[in-house]
Amino acid sequence: LVIKTYSGYKGVIGILTSTHQSVQQVLRCMESCKGYPIWVHDNSNDSNHIQIMEKAVRNRCHYFSSSISNNTPGKGKNTLMKQFAMDTNLRFFDYCYLIDSDDEWGDTLPELFKKHYTGDILLLSGQKNLWHGKSLKTHAEMVNEVINHVGEEYTVPDVSMKTIMEMNEMLSKFYKHPNGEQGTVNRLIGFNKTAHHRLQFHEDIRMGEDLLFMVDAVMAEKRGELKLNYLHDENLYVYNMNEQGVWIYNMTRPKEKWLSLFRSHLPKSLPRNIHKYKVEWI
Repeated sequence: LVIKTYSGYKGVIGILTSTHQSVQQVLRCMESCKGYPIWVHDNSNDSNHIQIMEKAVRNRCHYFSSSISNNTPGKGKNTLMKQFAMDTNLRFFDYCYLIDSDDEWGDTLPELFKKHYTGDILLLSGQKNLWHGKSLKTHAEMVNEVINHVGEEYTVPDVSMKTIMEMNEMLSKFYKHPNGEQGTVNRLIGFNKTAHHRLQFHEDIRMGEDLLFMVDAVMAEKRGELKLNYLHDENLYVYNMNEQGVWIYNMTRPKEKWLSLFRSHLPKSLPRNIHKYKVEWI
């Protein structure tokens, strides 16, 4: 794969794809990048998928790389972070702005490249949610759309799901801006070359890894082990909900084994002064 000339930007968009995403989804995501430098990383357990993806994005991106997956999302994200730190083809860039290949960038993407960052990890508050092309503004709207889609197969959440919903509520308070002005942190949006050495995703869990990563990041910063920058933008990231994601969402009943593993990764207790904790909003 031919490596394009360095663009002059200090950041590169890292599109993470896997066996579950199609070429059409990746190309749509690339189109939303508005001409900024792109690096596509295919974390797949299918060598044929990797070959097809590389051919499809050739000459459309700054760089393409791949790795063999263990079918957990945390593994793919850790590999991408490590690749960014070590791959000489990416040596020009200080920050990688992460996006899943089935999502898209919104109208304010240029602002992401204009800002000056000092953090090891960048966390985002605010995003657009799309369901079958329909924009959903609130969590309640999203839940109603999913329930309507599932139809007769929908069942009222049991005790396990109720526990997860309570944890989501608890964690939303954990992330909330001290003055309640900027909503809740809900996404890892970027990282620098030191991030992989400072914090990694849990690789033994198949869903909820993003939530756990953000908890770990906040706790690590409070211990002085890394630095976070926070961004608030309702129009930067467009999250495309899909049928596959629905079953990983609030409507399915998780197995007790997963619930137990998820809870084992949470902090034993939350800092008492978390709401007084001042964070750096960029």
